Amino acid sequence: MQTVQALGVTGSPAGTFLAEMTLRAVHDLKKNAFRMVDIKPEHIILRIRPDGSLLRRRGGNPPYALVDYELLERLGELN
Repeated sequence: MQTVQALGVTGSPAGTFLAEMTLRAVHDLKKNAFRMVDIKPEHIILRIRPDGSLLRRRGGNPPYALVDYELLERLGELN
């Protein structure tokens, strides 16, 4: 939420961005045999560069971190 505000994104594009980041985190967690019981955009931390832009990896996706690890649940063993 704070990231889209810092970037000046509002309305539908902000909602789309937050939904996409949340789905990406859900996918990445599942790929690693985890899920977050109560995942929401506020649990995803993104980094803003000094110039005010969103930090992105070479592939274009922003790196992120998750908070509220007590909500993580192991789904099973990795294959």
